[in-house]
Amino acid sequence: MKRFVVSLFASAAFLAPLASADEASTAVNIVIPVDASLLTSIDGTETVMNKIKSEARRACAFETSISYIPMVDKDCVAELLLQAETQLSSPEIILASVDSIKLVANAK
Repeated sequence: MKRFVVSLFASAAFLAPLASADEASTAVNIVIPVDASLLTSIDGTETVMNKIKSEARRACAFETSISYIPMVDKDCVAELLLQAETQLSSPEIILASVDSIKLVANAK
C-alpha cells in the first residue's frame, strides 16, 4: 500500500506541470465578414450566427500537451457568441451597412 501511495504522488508531481501549462490563456481576436442584407431577416441572422459559431469554435480550439487531440474552449466560444449576439441585436448595426464583426475573447 505504501508503494502505491508513493507512486501515486510521484505521478501527480510529474503531471502537475503539464496540467498547469495548459491553463495559460491567450487572446482570441476574430473578424468575420458579414453581408448587411442578411441581418434584415431572421433566417439571414441565423445564417450569420452559424458562421460566427463555426469560426468561434475554430478560433478557440487548442491541443492538450498530453493527448494532442484538438479541444474546444467552451467558455471562449460562449464569450464570443455572447459578444456577437449583443452586437447583432443592437439597433445601430441593423441600420448601418456592416461589413464585418470584430470579437475578442480569452482562450486556453
